[in-house]
Amino acid sequence: MLKHLKHAAVLATSLPFVLGAQSAGASASSQTVASARMGNAEANASVSVEGEMKLARSKGMPDEPIRRRVAEGRTKGASEAQMALAARRVRLMMEAGVEAMAKGGRQHPSDEEIERCTGAMEQGYTKAQVEAVAHSAPSDRSLTVAFDVLTRLSERGLPVARALDQVTTKLRAREGDEQINALLTAKAGLGVGTPPAQANGSANGALGLGVIRKP
Repeated sequence: MLKHLKHAAVLATSLPFVLGAQSAGASASSQTVASARMGNAEANASVSVEGEMKLARSKGMPDEPIRRRVAEGRTKGASEAQMALAARRVRLMMEAGVEAMAKGGRQHPSDEEIERCTGAMEQGYTKAQVEAVAHSAPSDRSLTVAFDVLTRLSERGLPVARALDQVTTKLRAREGDEQINALLTAKAGLGVGTPPAQANGSANGALGLGVIRKP
């Protein structure tokens, strides 16, 4: 009988600690779940148009390409989520272009160069090709016209590789922007077929928002 009483006393003494430990465990688990949810919410919140523009500016890049993409998305009835994803795509493409130009010797590209470079990359030009453009020109020469002409040539159906060869050849020959612009009016050498921007449809972002090029 005495043995049973002692056992009961031990249980009565330890029960609050057991319950407390279980409560603490449940609380810790709840906090973990809450933290995870908060982390997901923060991650989702970062994918916003304003967030992408702010991030672009913090890295020394213009936010105008993002603004233009969003404006076009709104006219086409895109959702906020679609526009936010398109904004992120533009921002990442700008970063890739800046990195490629730096590898080509253009360490501090202007906002205009970054914008036009982004337009060219949206037409399918790769980082290696952007690097080749930067490498072909003197470091003090603007690449704005070169990237713009590359974009327009691709829009007209000229294959990327051929357009790149024509533009970089003129850059290496130290020909002026007027001569590079003349490629747009030259009929010889233009490819035949559907321009990439039309053939790909919504390939430039998988959102159907198209390519935005500064007029």
